[in-house]
Amino acid sequence: MKKRFAVASMFLAAVAGTSQLALADTIIYDSQGFELPVFSTGPLYNGTVNPPVSQDNWVSVPSDGGSATVEKTIYEGQQGVQLTRTTKDQHFFPLHGAVTPATTGTVNNQVTVRWDMYVPTQTTNTNYGPFFGIEAYDASSSPVPRVIGGFGVDGTTGEVLFEDPSASPRGALNTLANDMAVSFNAWHSYEMVLDFATRKVLGYIDGTLVNTANGFVDDPGVPISQFSDADLVALAAQLEPPTQIGSAYFDNYSVSINAIPEPAALSLIGLTGGLLLARRRSRVA
Repeated sequence: MKKRFAVASMFLAAVAGTSQLALADTIIYDSQGFELPVFSTGPLYNGTVNPPVSQDNWVSVPSDGGSATVEKTIYEGQQGVQLTRTTKDQHFFPLHGAVTPATTGTVNNQVTVRWDMYVPTQTTNTNYGPFFGIEAYDASSSPVPRVIGGFGVDGTTGEVLFEDPSASPRGALNTLANDMAVSFNAWHSYEMVLDFATRKVLGYIDGTLVNTANGFVDDPGVPISQFSDADLVALAAQLEPPTQIGSAYFDNYSVSINAIPEPAALSLIGLTGGLLLARRRSRVA
């Protein structure tokens, strides 16, 4: 089993307001397949600071070095998102509700991120990368948000990767115990379940549990208590150069919570700025 190390990325976020109590199995965000009339073709990132919260208000950290574009090619349904990495790591996420899952009770204290992803065979001459998938954050410690976990695929090898809280350094990208890989040029369904009761991150592919990460990446010290966003990411999967360039396709992205509600458990996130430290991955023996 091969390990790769990571440096955590950061962005600035602030809580803009509060709403009523969250309910069990609450949908926090649903892309509705990135279809019309909510999404039109063109850049997913609209560059607006503190816009009214709606389905199409996605933000980018950073806004260069790659792109996320709603297109009418290759996708399930009519439209989907092509995420491309060129010179920098890319994070794209919607302005949805931040939640504080309950830590006790009989209902699962879980946030579930679902998406479909199509990874074509990459044409670059690198050994690994880019890494395509989802990375989840707790922004309550702004201006230094903390990583909860990440799950996805190496664009060159097809290996399934996760951010491993038991690795050294903590949060390194790691392959599964069986070095599982997915098929290129095909759609697969993914789920990443953030279990705040057990402090585990569960990874599913096509309905099958394939990995359990024991612990949240940035949990040491003050435990992570809030989920703020789940980013579509294209990250370096090994040290650069050479630069890892590539694209993958996302569709049917959604986020839901199954938790006992707490007072002020659901609040709206407003973007106040963005700062990304370049994430760098490499494998070690």
